[in-house]
Amino acid sequence: MNYVKQKSNRIYKVLLFYWIILVIWQNLRHTVTRSGIDLAIKVGLILWLLIEFLWVEHTFSKKPFIYFSTFLTFFLLVYVFIERSFKFSTILIYIYPLLLVFLTCVLGNSFTINIHELLYLCNGTVITVAYITIFGLIFHSDQFIKALTASTAYGNELRSFFVNSHEYGLYLAGGVVCCLIALKIKSRAKIRDKFYYWLALLLFFPSLLLTYSRTTLLGILCVFVVLVIFSKKNGIKRALIIGGIIIALLIIFIEPVRTFVFNNILKENKLGVREDIYQMSFEYFKEGSVTEILFGRGIEASRAFSVEETTHTSVHNAYLQILLYYGIIGLLFLAVFYIVQIIETIKLLKINRFCGAMMLAVEIMGIVVMFTNTAYVFFSSTDSYFLTLVSIIVPKYVRNAINDGVFYVESGKEVEPYWYDISAYQGGITE
Repeated sequence: MNYVKQKSNRIYKVLLFYWIILVIWQNLRHTVTRSGIDLAIKVGLILWLLIEFLWVEHTFSKKPFIYFSTFLTFFLLVYVFIERSFKFSTILIYIYPLLLVFLTCVLGNSFTINIHELLYLCNGTVITVAYITIFGLIFHSDQFIKALTASTAYGNELRSFFVNSHEYGLYLAGGVVCCLIALKIKSRAKIRDKFYYWLALLLFFPSLLLTYSRTTLLGILCVFVVLVIFSKKNGIKRALIIGGIIIALLIIFIEPVRTFVFNNILKENKLGVREDIYQMSFEYFKEGSVTEILFGRGIEASRAFSVEETTHTSVHNAYLQILLYYGIIGLLFLAVFYIVQIIETIKLLKINRFCGAMMLAVEIMGIVVMFTNTAYVFFSSTDSYFLTLVSIIVPKYVRNAINDGVFYVESGKEVEPYWYDISAYQGGITE
């Protein structure tokens, strides 16, 4: 294989740093005290991302910018028609998805993430998730005690410094995936260079279980199933299958384990108040006019309805939330978008088995997580951005790099031998 040296870029660092800043900001300031500064930070960071894409990584072209400006103007007119108001905070929620899609999938459509950049993203994610987890164990140890000793999961989930356990669970799942990718990339490295990833896995897995976030746990299970199905190495398949059988036997034959799994992790197979929320929200959607069914009931109106009827601003189902906000058109756009991504990733399996399987796994994980979660791709919240980064942006750019033949590149840096020697990667990631 001929390895090429790719031009220097920093978009992948901006994408990671954006999420890290938002996470740290949540740690520093409680939700109720962030107010307008929270909005200012998001605007500032998205403008930074815009500048990077337009002037740093791409030769500036008027054509796509004119097209986007025209579309944005039309969209704002539609927004005013639907919402019948002009609030900047709400406009940002509408514009953010369009801007992020435009930047990452139009201007950044051909952008790539090579093996060094992928490892950088994994390391940054693992370190950040480790910080979140350790902070929670030290300063919110009461959560850990309650999660282990309580007879019910409701209200006793681990959440560290976040408002809910689902966001924390999503980051832990991302940390687990990043550890697996990093271990694969460094499969020929010395044991000491892989030790920290194994240590992180031992930290993340128990914490993930104690978030009691069922959809996130199901998403991780899907990751393992996909890797088992598409892995060529029988050793990996055997290890995962044997591990699954052992866990199943423990659940079946050991009463305390079975009780803990059923009562806490599975929450007695109950959806809590979600069933009522789903029913009321869908009825609200169906009662709309033809225009509202096609283009949505609007964010302000949908949130007002949710708060009045359920005391929640979200319906805890991303697909139903999109249906309320953006209507059938918005939901169809998401469905088509994901279908295209998955088809392209399946094609990648023929070129790079492991990367294709892992990127397919995280895409499926993203789809699963959104079923009973408040996060959904391309939305402006921090967990939604992370979900977008992990399940759409990174798979797309890794796929581009492999298809363009620039996934394996020289780093051009003085680093460890196994890092600089690209041939060491080949055996570990192109199975």
